[in-house]
Amino acid sequence: MFWFFKLLILLFIFVWIGAGVFVFLKYGINLSTSKNETCETSGSQTLNFTQMFLIWFGFLSLAVHFLFM
Repeated sequence: MFWFFKLLILLFIFVWIGAGVFVFLKYGINLSTSKNETCETSGSQTLNFTQMFLIWFGFLSLAVHFLFM
């Protein structure tokens, strides 16, 4: 049963990294001014990217922590 949970966590890590790569490739990282959104500044775009990355990295680090626990 112990190895089953470790396998599920490892599967989650692969799926989570795949989801991060998918979002990165689909939406890209555009830190310059958007041509479609005239009222969004580059600072707010950077903040949105930073929040998205920290949430993604936080869940990934928790999964790695529980994998090696």
